[in-house]
Amino acid sequence: YKKGRKKYEKENVSSGILELSPFILYLKHVMLPFGMLIVEEPEAHIHPSLQRIFIRYLAKLVRSGMKVVVITHSDYVLEQINTLIALESCIL
Repeated sequence: YKKGRKKYEKENVSSGILELSPFILYLKHVMLPFGMLIVEEPEAHIHPSLQRIFIRYLAKLVRSGMKVVVITHSDYVLEQINTLIALESCIL
């Protein structure tokens, strides 16, 4: 990963970054608009606070028209999804 002039080797980044990098690259370079994305266990190797951020990002993808299926065992992920659904229904 490069940011400006600084380069980060995979040995020097967290496991959460290593887990999310292929996902981000896939969305950026492969995924078609209005396609379907299946995410299996997004909680794997990711801190609960990052899980919540990740789910909010997936919600943005859903709002943009993408179909997203999440397979999870994480209470944090399910709680965040439920919260986002409740907030959305309050707005409508």
